[in-house]
Amino acid sequence: MKKKSTILCSFFVLWLVLILGGVLHAQGMNIFKLGETSTGNTYQDIFVLGDYAYCVSGTTGLDIINISNPAAPVKVGNVSTPGNGYQVFVLGNYAYIATSGSGLQIIDVSNPASPSIAGNFSYIGYAVGIHVIGNIAYLLDNSGLFLVDVSIPASPSEISYFYIFSESAYAHKDLLVQGNYAYVASYEEGLMVIDISNPVAPASVAGYSGYYLNIDKVGNYILAANYKWNNSNYLTTFDKVEVSGPPTLSGSLTLNGAVNDVSGTGDFTYASVDGNFLYLLNTASNPLLAGQYDSGTTNDSMVAVGNLIYMTGGGKLMILQASSAGMHLPDFNRDGNPDILWRNTTTGGNRVWFMNGVTTSGNASLLTVTDLNWHIAGSADFNYDGETDILWRHAVNGKNLIWFMNGVTRIGITYTTVLSDTDWDVGAIGDFNGDEKADILWRNKTNGQNVVWFMNGTLRTGTANLLTIADLDWEIGGAGDFSGDGKSDILWHHKTDGRSIVWFMDGVVRTGYIYLTALNDFDWRMTATNDFNGDDKADILWRHVTDGRNAVWFMDGSVRIGFAYLDAESDLDWRINN
Repeated sequence: MKKKSTILCSFFVLWLVLILGGVLHAQGMNIFKLGETSTGNTYQDIFVLGDYAYCVSGTTGLDIINISNPAAPVKVGNVSTPGNGYQVFVLGNYAYIATSGSGLQIIDVSNPASPSIAGNFSYIGYAVGIHVIGNIAYLLDNSGLFLVDVSIPASPSEISYFYIFSESAYAHKDLLVQGNYAYVASYEEGLMVIDISNPVAPASVAGYSGYYLNIDKVGNYILAANYKWNNSNYLTTFDKVEVSGPPTLSGSLTLNGAVNDVSGTGDFTYASVDGNFLYLLNTASNPLLAGQYDSGTTNDSMVAVGNLIYMTGGGKLMILQASSAGMHLPDFNRDGNPDILWRNTTTGGNRVWFMNGVTTSGNASLLTVTDLNWHIAGSADFNYDGETDILWRHAVNGKNLIWFMNGVTRIGITYTTVLSDTDWDVGAIGDFNGDEKADILWRNKTNGQNVVWFMNGTLRTGTANLLTIADLDWEIGGAGDFSGDGKSDILWHHKTDGRSIVWFMDGVVRTGYIYLTALNDFDWRMTATNDFNGDDKADILWRHVTDGRNAVWFMDGSVRIGFAYLDAESDLDWRINN
């Protein structure tokens, strides 16, 4: 959750090899930088509440940064504090700072532009952790846990103290309070669980040996990072402690390398290393690497709130966004908004509309492909570099080609498996076997068969047959998660009667279906599914084939909750090929 280790992570590549068996990138999530601000300060900790990030430095006190616009965060206030700030917690109008040498400092932040010290709880020692619930502040120092009454911020008072042995000033590293328990991470005493249901008499209830430095809550678990030296490198074991009942160690995942900060949100854990990298682990069940981000500077501290990550390093506060890899592709300018990919069926021109929701914010031309037998079949990140790549299919010779892209610049090509039967067309791209990688859904325009190619990047690793739909007027409109189970479902549209239907899928097995709102104007064609309003739910992109209008249906699962028109493209030779 907070504090950092001074251990250097020299072996992060080995960590990735351990998780992925040599694959150094994962497609499950994409991480984008939305914005940053430079302050010049090195921050020990960060706390986010509402429109503000509260960043504590060991030398300059507390900086308050307005993050209401993630693309342009701006520092609005500062207050100097005695001692070295180590950890911060914000509740209501007050920020509580654990400092080494000056105890607990309470800051009035009701006016973010002019924060001021409201009170303090001083003692001889080194405070390293803080958590506040109601009128009680839980303050971790080098020898134990203070429970402090902060109902009157100007004059906080001790309620009780729980002694925890340590031989060094900073042995105890991190603190988390959940329900009736306080969790203390220590590299001397391990992971300690303290019953705080009676504030005047806290008591030890459990303990796990190890060298713990970081801790945070993820779902129904506490996730604690445990370090050890193993021959020539450090190992990090993420121990999962069940907290829905009495604290119970329920599992762990060991990785090569050392992490300096962890933060959990939903089913995901973000792990920052003593280097440039931020790793995203899906810890819902069996932990796996779901994404990574190279900040280009040494990371200090971070916290995740929803799908946004606030990370400090190199004298900056960076705001990142994590989203499902398929949800926002194509995204050629890496701003977290899905773009629209076009091909001209007469000239062979190709272009991208950069989108901000349903507003066109710009455009760019791609390389022209004058052989009109080449059709854009879809887009995905096929080489796991965080960029949108383009899949092509040749309508005459059955070749399939992938353009590797850097933004709108083609940086390489590769051919994948040839499918010489040109009655097969690509219907959609999705993940149909749960490996977090883009698979290819095919439909046969002559016999109505449907097949999935399971892909490992550009390599086909297997195939599976889906139900056959003999009525050839049914066209695949896209693949997206319309049931909220995290799995790719299949969207269909009937081009002659206007009906639309979603197949709910469990991999390649149809588990159910539902009809969507029917269209009476049969000239509307489904062209793609994507998230156009930022709610992380699949919406539907339409194009009118006779008048050039374009529209989005905003969806909540399989329910249409609204719609919006996009810019029209009256030249009907331009086709959407997302």
